[in-house]
Amino acid sequence: MYEEEREVVIMNNDRKFKVFISYSWDSVEHRQKVKEFVHKLRLAHINVIYDNDMVLGDRITAFIEGSICDSDIVLLICTPQYKRKADTHKGGVGYENTIITGELFESENERKFIPVLFSGSWSESLPNWAK
Repeated sequence: MYEEEREVVIMNNDRKFKVFISYSWDSVEHRQKVKEFVHKLRLAHINVIYDNDMVLGDRITAFIEGSICDSDIVLLICTPQYKRKADTHKGGVGYENTIITGELFESENERKFIPVLFSGSWSESLPNWAK
């Protein structure tokens, strides 16, 4: 199912969709890779929101909740570390996944949450709830 490519429409004629990036801070290199991914999306005129957009004084929990709820699409940057944090509800990823699963339960809009495999295999990188 995940091996085939899916085209994701992130713009329509009326407005840009808001895209939130959910990822774990695996390493400095991984964070840089995510930053470069976000930069490429923004070069394509995609309205991307992620934690690097926070300013001093922002509350991380409010930022996460607002970003997930206000976004049209949430990209899950899947790695083995992301899966571990999501499945054990640890750190920011754990909190994000709590918000995501709550929204899924309420809205049943699975198309909003799109996994993107950054490292590892799907079985070792995709959170249990996303299977």
